[in-house]
Amino acid sequence: MKYCTHCGAEMPDDATICTSCGCPLSGEKPSFNDNGAVNSSKYNTVSIVGFVFSFLIPIVGLICSIIGLKQVSARGERGRGLAIAGIIISIVNWIGGILIQYFLLPQLLEQLGFAALL
Repeated sequence: MKYCTHCGAEMPDDATICTSCGCPLSGEKPSFNDNGAVNSSKYNTVSIVGFVFSFLIPIVGLICSIIGLKQVSARGERGRGLAIAGIIISIVNWIGGILIQYFLLPQLLEQLGFAALL
């Protein structure tokens, strides 16, 4: 018997595509994590995107990292650390941006003589 490495469904030996999830079959029996999801060596793309965007656009990074963290747990993919780091970095960048905008920027503009912009 073959097993789908994505969903773990049992397939006939002559099957090349999983009838449950549609993924190509490799023939080996998959390993499962503690949640019952199939372990995978593939990184979760959404976790990577969330990590990258956490530096550029924190709200996008936060949303993608949260989605990626949920997908990593459900699918057994790699990238849990990237998702957690993306969440933390997004929050820190977001709070830092707010602090700069409301506390440091007005003082800087005042010192430079642009008090009329406040």
